[in-house]
Amino acid sequence: MRSLAAATVDASQVAGLQEVNLDRGTAALTVSNLAKDASAGLIGNGVATLGALTASYVAAATSANISVTGGTGAMAAGTLTISDGAGLTSATITGSNGVNTINGVAFGTGAGTADNVKAVTIDAQSNLTTGNITGLAASTAITVKGAGTANIGTLQATNVVSVDASANTGGVTAVLNNVTGIKFVGGSGNDVVTTGAVLAGTASVDAGAGTADRLVVADSTHVTATVGKFYKGFEQLQVQDGVSVDVEHLAAGNTIDTILINQSSTTATGVTNLSAAQAANVAILAAGGTNAITIGVKDATVTGQIDTVKAALTTTTAAGAANTIDLTNLTLTGVEKLVLDGNGTVAAATGGVTLTTTNAISLDSITLSNAGVNSITIAGGQTATNLIVDASGSSGATTINASAYAVGTGAQLLGGSGNDTLTGSANNDIIKGGAGNDTITGGAGIDSLSGGAGANIFVFAAGSSAANSVTGYDTITDWAAGTGNKIDFGGTNLAAVTHATAPVTGTASINANGLATFAGTDTTLAAQLTAVGADAAGTSVVWANGGNSYLFITDGNAGIGANDVLIQLTGVNAAAGLTFAGGDITAIA
Repeated sequence: MRSLAAATVDASQVAGLQEVNLDRGTAALTVSNLAKDASAGLIGNGVATLGALTASYVAAATSANISVTGGTGAMAAGTLTISDGAGLTSATITGSNGVNTINGVAFGTGAGTADNVKAVTIDAQSNLTTGNITGLAASTAITVKGAGTANIGTLQATNVVSVDASANTGGVTAVLNNVTGIKFVGGSGNDVVTTGAVLAGTASVDAGAGTADRLVVADSTHVTATVGKFYKGFEQLQVQDGVSVDVEHLAAGNTIDTILINQSSTTATGVTNLSAAQAANVAILAAGGTNAITIGVKDATVTGQIDTVKAALTTTTAAGAANTIDLTNLTLTGVEKLVLDGNGTVAAATGGVTLTTTNAISLDSITLSNAGVNSITIAGGQTATNLIVDASGSSGATTINASAYAVGTGAQLLGGSGNDTLTGSANNDIIKGGAGNDTITGGAGIDSLSGGAGANIFVFAAGSSAANSVTGYDTITDWAAGTGNKIDFGGTNLAAVTHATAPVTGTASINANGLATFAGTDTTLAAQLTAVGADAAGTSVVWANGGNSYLFITDGNAGIGANDVLIQLTGVNAAAGLTFAGGDITAIA
C-alpha cells in the first residue's frame, strides 16, 4: 500500500491477509487486527522518507513479524509501533535489499496492553538501523543475525538483559543500558559497543571475532582496574567527552591497537598508559574544547625513552563539513615527537588545527599535515633542543610561532604550500616557507631564511641579526628578483641615502638606489661593512661580495651597532641596487 495521506486499514476485513506494507508512502499508515503470523512492513526506494507505521495484532498472535526492505530513509515522524495483542511475546525485525533506517520500534503501546515482548530477533540481511527498541518486558533477550550491519540503538533501561549477535557477520552497533549484569556477545563483524553501567557479578561484554571491534567508554567509572575485566575481544578503544581511561585496565582479554578520542566540549578527556604501538595509532574525532586532552604514553618520562604520538585528525566530517580540532591544551608528558594528520583535503570543507605546547614541553618534533587554516604556538617553557616544526605536508595556511622558544639550539620551521606565517625564536633558526605566499620573521639570532615559491615577505626589525658582523648575520637563501618577494622592516620605512663621493679606504660610495662601491683596498666583508657608514634609521645599502650580496640596514648611529641588521642574499649579484615601494624593499638587482 502506498499512502500519500494518512490512512487506516483493518486487516480483519480482508480474508486471509498475511502481509501489509507501507510501500514508499510518505504519510502515516495504521493497520489493526493483523492475524497470527501476519507481517507488517516498510518498502522504500532508497530516496523517499517514509511515514510512520503503526500495526496491531489480534489477541491470539504470539509473534510479530516486521519487514523493512528496499532502502528506507528515516521516518518522517514517529516510530514503527507494534501494539495490542495480549499474547504477543516475541518479534522478528528483518532488513533486506538496501540500507534501511527507521526511527525506532515501540512495542506494547496499545490501550490496556502490557509489555509482554521479551524476545526480539533482528535479521539484518542487509544494513539495518532500528533506532531504540522500547516497550519490552523484563529480562528481554535480543538476538541479532544476518550479514548486514545492525544498529540497534540504546538498549531499553532495566529490561534488556542480553544481546546475542554471534550469528551476525556484518557488525552490531549498540549502546548498553544500566543493567550491571548485562551480557553481550558479538559476531565476526566489527562491533561498536558503548558502555552503560559499572558492570558487576556475571556480566560479560564479548565483542567476538571481529578485527576492529570498538569499545566506546561513556563514563570514566565504566572502565577501571576492577571493571575492565568484564570487556573482552575489543581492538579499539574510544573515549567520549569528559572520559579518562587507563588502557592497561583493558589489557586482559583485549588487544587494543587503536585509540579514538571524541571530545566535544570543554571537559578534560584522555587516555593513559599507552604502549608505543597504541600511541602510534591515535585518532582524534573531535576536539572542541579548551580543556586538556591527555595522551599518556607508558614510561614516557623515563630517561632515554623516545616517545612518539601519531594522531589522525577528523578535520572533515563524513558529511563533508569542516571540523575544527582545538589542541590548545594537549597534554603529552614526556613525549618527544608528535605527528598530526588531518583527513581534510579541500580547504573550504576542512577545519583548522590549533596546537599550543604549554603541556607538551618535551616535544622536539611536531609534524602537521592538513588542508585547513592551522596554528602552532611553541610555549616559553619548551625544554627540548633542536626543535623541528614541520608543516610541509599542509596545504592550508599555517601559522607557526616559535618566538617564545628559548632553548639555545634554535628551531627549524617548515611551511607547506599554503600562505604561511612563520616566526622564529631569538636564537639561530632555520625557516623555510615552502610554496605559497609566506611571511617569515627570523627574530634575533643568526637565521637561515628560505621563502620558497610564491611572493614572500621577509620581516626584520632592529637587532634582528645576532652580531651584525662577518659571522653574525641572517641569510635569505633563495631571494629571486621578479618573484614578488619583499623585505619589510615593520613600522620603519626603508630607503637609500646617496653618498656620491668617490670611495676611499674605509668609506663607500652609495648611489641613489643604495648600491655601494668600495675602494680597491676594501675587499673583505669586514672592511666593506665598516665602509658603508651610518645614516638615519632604515637607510639601506647593498653590495656584492664573493657571489653573494649583502644588505645592511642601519640604526642611524655611527659604526656597527646592536640594532643594525646585516642580511646575506645567497647567489644574488647586486649590480644596480634596491627598489623600494611602500617603505619595503621589493627588488634587488
